[in-house]
Amino acid sequence: MLEAALWGGVAGSTVLLGAVSGMVFHFKRWLLSAVMAFGTGALLGAATFELLGQSILALLFHLKFASYLTAYK
Repeated sequence: MLEAALWGGVAGSTVLLGAVSGMVFHFKRWLLSAVMAFGTGALLGAATFELLGQSILALLFHLKFASYLTAYK
């Protein structure tokens, strides 16, 4: 539990660090858009990977259950 809180704090601090650095420094718009596009892609990729694994397990469970139902008619 402590390790999860530590990693959550690290992840949360990056948002604060990004906000402070955005207020202090002036970045080019193309750099900001490239970083934001990369972050969005990484987030969508991670969510898709997580959901795909769960979906495949659910599909295999349902296929196995359906095969039992059709085998004993």
